[in-house]
Amino acid sequence: HIDIALLDISLPDINGMELIKSLPAPPIVVFTTASADHALEGYKLDAADYLLKPFGLMDFKRAANKVQKR
Repeated sequence: HIDIALLDISLPDINGMELIKSLPAPPIVVFTTASADHALEGYKLDAADYLLKPFGLMDFKRAANKVQKR
């Protein structure tokens, strides 16, 4: 069982969002990607956060706090 996933959108064999959709019990997810193009879809999947690369330590801490609150 996976509790938390930091996941890129662009994966070698599958889109990260498609991967999350395919899981019967998806974990809390924070998308990490270089493009804002999929942010709305990410939040529709109830992502805890959507970090745009390159992101800094403060952005990561903010996302971690959101995950912790869940």
